[in-house]
Amino acid sequence: LHWSNRVTNGAIVAMAGGCPLISHLDVSGCHSLTHEAIIAVASKCNNLTSLNIARCKSLTDNSMQLLGAGCPLLEHVDVSGLE
Repeated sequence: LHWSNRVTNGAIVAMAGGCPLISHLDVSGCHSLTHEAIIAVASKCNNLTSLNIARCKSLTDNSMQLLGAGCPLLEHVDVSGLE
């Protein structure tokens, strides 16, 4: 899914709801993603071990806190390019 302008919050919400056992997710460079997408991932993808959200510039500190609380198996998070 990485580096696609077509990946929307709605797509990630649907993916999180339909694929709760996903363990790796790379949405790096998907600039349209916001906190809404992270809420879905954090609340529904509890088996996530690796997440690449590099250059997803609309995410917030609260997004990171939700990931930490909702994804206890998360071992690798790439946040390069975030401010």
